[in-house]
Amino acid sequence: MIEWLDIKDKLPKHMQKIKVYIENPYFGSFERPEKAVFLRFENPGEFYDSEEQIHLDYVTKWCPSDD
Repeated sequence: MIEWLDIKDKLPKHMQKIKVYIENPYFGSFERPEKAVFLRFENPGEFYDSEEQIHLDYVTKWCPSDD
């Protein structure tokens, strides 16, 4: 079972590859299968797709990636 961390409680390290959980008010809640990365150039930081470098909205939880 995945142990999700709430972004209100703890944020990942800068450039850490992670999995994210999205709670979108328009399309529902789901675990995003692709890996994400957390970039902290400014506070509080932002989540991006680790390959496509697309900004991710509505991230509420995260967990470390398997690799």
